[in-house]
Amino acid sequence: MRTYILFILLIGSLPLHAQESAITFRWGISTFGMKEQRRLQSDFKTNNPTLPWKVVHSFPVYYNFGGNLSIKVSQKSSLGVWYEYNSTGGRLHYKDYSGFVYFDQVLRSSQIGAHWQHLLKGSQQWSLMFTNHVSVVFTKEVVDFAIQIGSDNETETLTLTSKHLGIRPGLLLQRKLGSFLFQSALGYEFQTRGQLTSDDDRYLIDNNGDKVTAQWDGLRLTLGVGILLQKP
Repeated sequence: MRTYILFILLIGSLPLHAQESAITFRWGISTFGMKEQRRLQSDFKTNNPTLPWKVVHSFPVYYNFGGNLSIKVSQKSSLGVWYEYNSTGGRLHYKDYSGFVYFDQVLRSSQIGAHWQHLLKGSQQWSLMFTNHVSVVFTKEVVDFAIQIGSDNETETLTLTSKHLGIRPGLLLQRKLGSFLFQSALGYEFQTRGQLTSDDDRYLIDNNGDKVTAQWDGLRLTLGVGILLQKP
């Protein structure tokens, strides 16, 4: 957290006469690798073959949202800070007259970091920019297993967390209308592997004995609406 505070102070100390500040709110969709989580889901089916499991979810494309603050530091470049939230999950389920059983893997991530934008081509209203986002990623996974047969039921919940790094190169198309900005961005997220562990140092392993991590790598498509905080 001290690093982010220092970064914000450094941004704020840049000469104001060369800056154009904007705050933007973004919404979009994300794809996710989650290869290890999918393998864990498949292993759970394999390890419990007596039930005709239904795969309800297997870490699908899902919504993201966030925002960023950008400050122009030259005629073609700007720096800033940003935040984004993502979520996805997997569910196995079976139900009949005698009861039900399910196995859930729900993952959420929060990213906070710095970004750089560089103008590739543009006019007074339209701009095409190369962007790069770097971040610290905080992941939380909640694994739930529940079974109910008649009046008997059993549940187990495991909460795991990890912290790792991300980088996202991409392109951003921006339209300026007065004091407002409208943006469309496409990027690809690359992340390191952070080991998911519980508070008491438990972790998930697959049938090969390998530890399971969260793999958020994938495409990010976002739309944004922003406002200029200071006109050029």
